[in-house]
Amino acid sequence: MNIDKELIRLLSRLELFEGIKKEDLFPFVDAFIVKTVVAGDVVFHAGDESSSMCIVQQGRLGIYSQLPLSAANQLATVSVGESVGEMGMIRKDKRSAEVVALRQSKLLFIDEALFERLCKAYPSILLKLSQILSDRIENANKSKKSRKHQAQTFSLCVLNIEEKEKNDFLQAMLLAFDQLSMSVKVVTDRVELAFLSQLEQRYQCIIFCSDEHQLDFFAENINYSDEILLLNNSENLAITTPTQSLLSKHSARLPIKHFIIHHDNILVEKNYNCQGIDCDIYHIRSAKDADLRRFVRLVTNQAIGVVLAGGGAKGFGHIGAMKALAEMNVEYDVIAGTSMGAIVAGVMAEEQSIDEITQLFEAFFLGRNPIGDWTLPSLSLAKGKRLDNSLMKGFGQRKIEHLWCTFFCIASGLNSAKTNVLDKGLLWKAIRASISLPGILPPIEIDGELMVDGGMLNNLPVDIMKMRGIKKVIAIDLQESDYWGAEFTQLNLQPTLFQRIRNLFMRRESPTLLNILMRSAILGGSSFAMQRLSEAEYPIKLPLDHYGLLEWKSLHDIIDIGYQHVKEELGEDYFKDVIVK
Repeated sequence: MNIDKELIRLLSRLELFEGIKKEDLFPFVDAFIVKTVVAGDVVFHAGDESSSMCIVQQGRLGIYSQLPLSAANQLATVSVGESVGEMGMIRKDKRSAEVVALRQSKLLFIDEALFERLCKAYPSILLKLSQILSDRIENANKSKKSRKHQAQTFSLCVLNIEEKEKNDFLQAMLLAFDQLSMSVKVVTDRVELAFLSQLEQRYQCIIFCSDEHQLDFFAENINYSDEILLLNNSENLAITTPTQSLLSKHSARLPIKHFIIHHDNILVEKNYNCQGIDCDIYHIRSAKDADLRRFVRLVTNQAIGVVLAGGGAKGFGHIGAMKALAEMNVEYDVIAGTSMGAIVAGVMAEEQSIDEITQLFEAFFLGRNPIGDWTLPSLSLAKGKRLDNSLMKGFGQRKIEHLWCTFFCIASGLNSAKTNVLDKGLLWKAIRASISLPGILPPIEIDGELMVDGGMLNNLPVDIMKMRGIKKVIAIDLQESDYWGAEFTQLNLQPTLFQRIRNLFMRRESPTLLNILMRSAILGGSSFAMQRLSEAEYPIKLPLDHYGLLEWKSLHDIIDIGYQHVKEELGEDYFKDVIVK
């Protein structure tokens, strides 16, 4: 009998066959059905009879709720050594989802007859299978998302870049991989599926590199890839029609990341969209090592994200916290925030210096009150025009797509009663939506939706950061406790002068209309903040209980508390896994 040694090695490594000797599997090898499928092939159709299960020997599959393929419809991925279809086969149900080859794959099929033979010979297989399915369900419930895996193979197409510049970039990229202690193999020649499988066992990342003039080679590489990468020149973004057609063909199945190289520190505001292709756009400066490390983390799905909570004047603490992170060489790739956290995240995404940010906040909050244009409250207490003008003055007409660091913020939709993630369009307008406290500021309309403060629904969007595929999240919350500082057994609507002075010295916050409106705006989002904080790899709670939501004059004190807490009380040991040496 001619034994497939590679198949035996794979089976012996599978959890399903744990404890079974290799030689004991020999009699069953010929009964396995082996198939090779190309990218885009449908392995299982929803509604078909479940007469077999499938194990991935090489490649990767995607599970979709329905066709046509789209990122929104993708439920999970199935990687080497993992199985799909076993539940339906055991229960004799019809297939519940579409299973499609994400890239060229070698698959093993176990039909009902073979499964019965295996279970009869080794009853432990049934127990193992039940454990696998139970763990899969439990993990999905815990993380609130399905089993999606880190991409490992990438098809990189270099566009509008000279050969020398391309080679210089690749050399710098290899150095960045080395700095981050990640193994990578750049492939410029054709490979077979079996050889690719060997490379995947040796390297964390395999990049197939081609240029626009090697369209056939690029197409072949896509068939082996988990993601498509485009490397383009900021001065010439043109994409040829054949390349555009090829990208359109695969954009529903594979994520496309479009990296645009800039040769200086100026990001010219123009249309960087990928000519109608759905893709994520990132800006990198070829001469900046930190940007190259960001490129590596984004490509390999090892990105680091920062999430900043809302909390009125307490949000000044974010500035000090970000200063401390910068001094400890903690790098990040995506930054997001809600309400006051959105303002700080926005200026950080512009990559302004901490001194510049502090000066900006001094002018914004210690000068003329940005929400002081009070009016007769038919829609809100303030007109909001002064705030609009201040935000436009600070951020200009810059679009979110034109920031060096990827940014998003949260707003609450009055029409839909849903959380809105704002990651495109005018930066000032997105931030204005995120900080629009109901009753204090009028809502703002974006894309037909009336938006108000994001803190009403999600004051600390760690969950959204995770859903965007960010590996490690640093989350900074401002609510040390859920208790509001006012200790009143009975609300005094007309406190005497003596009571006001006593409250001042005891730092007891006497409720005012603004206090109540601001506190009410963040109640809904804050109720889930503790849970979301626990989902972050690096949760931070700034000790700001003694400061109120409207204590703008304490800007410098609050900044200092944020800095001291992160730099001194947490320190480098806490962030050791995200510090760049």
